[in-house]
Amino acid sequence: MHGSGIGNGCAYALVLGVGHRGKLRADGGTLHAGPGIVGRDDGQHGSEAGRGGGRISGEPSKVVPRIVGMTCGAAQTSKLIHALGLRVKCLAGSSTGQSPGLINQQEPAEGAAIPDSRLVAGYVEPAAPDLVEVPDVLGARVADAMQKVAGAGLSALVHGGQKGAAQQVSDQKPRGGEKVKPGSRVELVLAVQYQVPALIGLDCKTADAVARKSRFPGVQCTEVIAQTDEKVGAVFEQKPAAQIVLAQPMVIAVAIHKAPPPTLVPAVVQHTVRSALALLSGAQLSAQISGASRAPLAVVIAQAPAAGTSVPEKSLVQLTTAIEVPDVIERAAVTGPAGDRLPVAERGRGNTCGGRAGSHTATL
Repeated sequence: MHGSGIGNGCAYALVLGVGHRGKLRADGGTLHAGPGIVGRDDGQHGSEAGRGGGRISGEPSKVVPRIVGMTCGAAQTSKLIHALGLRVKCLAGSSTGQSPGLINQQEPAEGAAIPDSRLVAGYVEPAAPDLVEVPDVLGARVADAMQKVAGAGLSALVHGGQKGAAQQVSDQKPRGGEKVKPGSRVELVLAVQYQVPALIGLDCKTADAVARKSRFPGVQCTEVIAQTDEKVGAVFEQKPAAQIVLAQPMVIAVAIHKAPPPTLVPAVVQHTVRSALALLSGAQLSAQISGASRAPLAVVIAQAPAAGTSVPEKSLVQLTTAIEVPDVIERAAVTGPAGDRLPVAERGRGNTCGGRAGSHTATL
């Protein structure tokens, strides 16, 4: 071999020094190496190669070439790969943001020594997945929001909120309607809210404790006189109503039934029904009439409870009536509250009526 040429013939030879600083590409790209990398066997340029001092060889360097950025087919059919006696095996790679279908990673790496297996693995960028739409969950309760996010094939990360309080989504990232990759994370920010507890049927003390446990400042109890068939001491109305969600806690106003004040049962025996009912009404009592007659001028002959008994207002007094006028000895006629005169019978006085001695009945 002489410095003026490289053998005979006109073939080009690719001369790669083991220690060159350039990069070797399997796709035939431009190589940048040290001096004297190319010689021509026509006697015209050999001296230049010789003067460069480079080592001249007819074989490529024994290192792994670069296949990153190539398609799998291009890497497998590369002339340089075949020249080096290598094989390329393509595998599914993870997403790196590169163009889908191109090799984004290789093993062994570019420039590494050729392995004994002569196998180079190329990991291919996967195709971009179909994007999914982020659901709009602003204002939704946290449980409902998480269910919607999961139903869209996404995961939820919850921030904020307060244990024991009703929680509602006040912000979300990404926003509803945005397109993201399946499995992406949606951040949910919760605002503390307060759900009014149910207090109907509780006494004032218990209602206050329940309200405070729900993070409300308590209750304000107002007593209302109960009717005869209403439960005394129990909440029958509340404001705000149960289950309402508030941004800020407040005192809950409740109304509670209380027992009517006591009253004395008036004496209504020997009064007419009309007179007795008027007396009982004035004492905030009601009556239930039984006996011979319910007519307004029928006479009350018995009552229960007895006159002078202390009972709650709205209590019921049982009245028994008779049509016959009872005997009342030596008693003047009585005028009731309604102006009813009760009958009076006088016996043994010797009075005569119509020329006959006997009983006398006062005119009503």
